[in-house]
Amino acid sequence: MDSKKMIDTAAKYKGVSQAEIARALGFTPSGFNQRLQNDSLKKSDMARIAEFLGCTYSDGFEFEDGFKIGGAVSPPKKAKSKK
Repeated sequence: MDSKKMIDTAAKYKGVSQAEIARALGFTPSGFNQRLQNDSLKKSDMARIAEFLGCTYSDGFEFEDGFKIGGAVSPPKKAKSKK
């Protein structure tokens, strides 16, 4: 999942707008939107967004209630073939 989709989903989950997130990070809403469109947010920006939203960020957002957005998904283990 790309950063824009993760942020959109997390914002909706917490009931805040992208403009509120932008201002909390010190960006203008239009500047923040441009960064989202260009996928140019840094990991430190994502961590600051997580802090504003009251969750943690590693490779996705994780909220205290266990709700997760994004992050790596482990592929299923392959069954051992019989020889």
